[in-house]
Order: sequence, then C-alpha cells, then structure tokens
Amino acid sequence: CTERSGGDYRDVFMIDWTHRLDAIVHAKMNPDLPEKPENFEQMIKIAEILSKGHPFVRVDLYEIQGKVYFGELTFSPAVGVLNHFSDEFLLEQGKRI
Repeated sequence: CTERSGGDYRDVFMIDWTHRLDAIVHAKMNPDLPEKPENFEQMIKIAEILSKGHPFVRVDLYEIQGKVYFGELTFSPAVGVLNHFSDEFLLEQGKRI
C-alpha cells in the first residue's frame, strides 16, 4: 500500500519484484510504481524468520532512509475481507497455504 494519506494505492509484487497486474480489483494501483527497496533481500530474510512456523502471516517492514523498520505481524489482514484482490489471485494464494 502506498500514498495511504491520499491516494491509497494497492499493488502486489511477487518475491522477484514482478508486478502482478491481475491481482487487484476494486482498488487503485499506483501509476508511479515504487522502486524495489535497497534492502529488499534483508527484508525477505527478516520476513522468513518472523513468519517461520505460521501457515500465513503478513510481515510489515518499511525501509526509511536506508534502514529497515518492523511494523507488525498480521494473521488476518483486512479482518479477512479481501475484496480488493481478484478471485483468481486469492485462489492461487490459498493453494500455497
């Protein structure tokens, strides 16, 4: 999610930073896509450690001025109402669990 104070854009990126245009419905995608974070590989390692042992958890990490910050762990994002994702994307993600 970007521009939460104004635009409230939602975009989905895979672990290889591929932008998934087919994942979002009923929400705006950012026309100026964010660049891959400088510390992306470190962020992946942190997320893997924090999520170990859980079938699903969203790990919120932020990169600000070259430093990685932890936000939160979320076990049911959007209280389970994920209507901004396409049915196909949700089915694909569900099969991973």
